[in-house]
Amino acid sequence: MLFFASMYLLWPGLFFNFPSFNNAQSNAQSFSRSYLAKNSLRAFDLNNILFSEATTEHSGRQSELDAAFFSAIEEQWGSNIALTNSTKTSPYIVCDNSNGDGFLRGRNVKKVLKLQDNLYEIVYNSHSMSCFLASLRTDQALQFTENIIITPMNNKMKMAVGTLSNIGSLPYGSVITYTAVFCPSVLAGKVNNKEKLDSAKIVKKQIRASLGQVSGSCIFNSFVTIRLMENIKGISVFVDLNDISNRCLRKIIDTFSLNNDVCSFSYESPNVFEDIEFNQLIQGGSARTNYFHQVGLMGQGQIAQVSDSGCSVNSCYFYDSNKEVERNKSGVFDLSIRKIVQYYANGDATDDNSHGTHVSSILAGNKCIGCVGQSSSNGAAPEAKLAIFDILEGNSGGLKVDYANEMFGKAITAGALVHSASWGPEDGNPFYSNTDKDWDKYIYDNEYYLVFKAAGNYGKDNKKFSISGTAKNIVTVGSTNSYPAWKGENYVSWFSGRGPSKDG
Repeated sequence: MLFFASMYLLWPGLFFNFPSFNNAQSNAQSFSRSYLAKNSLRAFDLNNILFSEATTEHSGRQSELDAAFFSAIEEQWGSNIALTNSTKTSPYIVCDNSNGDGFLRGRNVKKVLKLQDNLYEIVYNSHSMSCFLASLRTDQALQFTENIIITPMNNKMKMAVGTLSNIGSLPYGSVITYTAVFCPSVLAGKVNNKEKLDSAKIVKKQIRASLGQVSGSCIFNSFVTIRLMENIKGISVFVDLNDISNRCLRKIIDTFSLNNDVCSFSYESPNVFEDIEFNQLIQGGSARTNYFHQVGLMGQGQIAQVSDSGCSVNSCYFYDSNKEVERNKSGVFDLSIRKIVQYYANGDATDDNSHGTHVSSILAGNKCIGCVGQSSSNGAAPEAKLAIFDILEGNSGGLKVDYANEMFGKAITAGALVHSASWGPEDGNPFYSNTDKDWDKYIYDNEYYLVFKAAGNYGKDNKKFSISGTAKNIVTVGSTNSYPAWKGENYVSWFSGRGPSKDG
């Protein structure tokens, strides 16, 4: 997905030296492609807003990047101007650097460009500027003013960093997944799921037809599967790498990214489980110190959601002799149960992997009365209760992670306002991903909800950019108490994921 630099946060300002404009005429003939490109965002400015293949292909050579980017934006303006007399929309990055906050700038953009609700969404917000992803007709795109900078999105601006550069290092011999997210115009104005589904199916059909029109020796039907995402916000693309060349894979990427109804395209790295250990260290102590417990902070009255491989409800740390939670997809909860009050089975409703039981025990395990076990092994918040979101089917390793609204929404219905996610992309992902954006949006809309995310286990040899979990509105948790020297809780473990993220 697009790696937007600062969703829903205030970041240091960016300043532009654009000439002053009066309200532009809507006649496309008033402007040349070169004129429009000169008054769009520059490569350096855009790189502070989103991280994509458009601004990384000439890394380290700013002059080459500037020239290539200007040429690409000039060409994209030409393509979009050709649609002047059409009702079709194209995606743009619209930035407003007027005085005020993101809300006021968004209202100004909506007014100047005459936008309907849901036809734009915020992607960057700083003290000096706010930027939005918007679906615009060409006549709308020419309504820039002194404080509004409009830049058309070309196909490389839609590609997450690594989409092209990592083609040669993909796991050939397996099936990989890409995600294509729709532009705002696809679902805007649709009042129910049927209307949204019908609109999404039209885009899917167009893309399938475009794949069939690709010339050359690339015949995609046998090794490309496309499905609408469950939240109808885009398309999941499954590519079997056994029989496909790099050239044909590039054509698949281009087919999706050139579609005006697709606003981002990215490779989805497989998720794996990652550990966060030792309740004493979580409390800032040593292996024999529980500072929080000593002052009575035991998690009383709290419920935490855990997304993981499931949880063994019959473990001595979760067992309730009076009642057992229902394990299904109903979302039902029962607050009278001793520990696990909700068990949503997006996976198989068991924990053959044991990772989820391990993580849940660290968080809130509490040995039942009369059960075999050591109370010293209780979790960091032994009086808290749990809502389990099972994301593993069997022990295959493929995690069935849901979207924030579905996953976190289940927790809120049960009264849980914190979430533990001890899993992430294999080898980490320091870029701002579709999942990061999804979580940030949810937490922005539900400000009392907080996610704790594992930093990952890929930081060996002090490897930079090995972190997973770069969303702005969550807490990313690394591992401490460095081994084998056991230097203490103020030192990062040898394996722990490390920052910074690619956007700082």
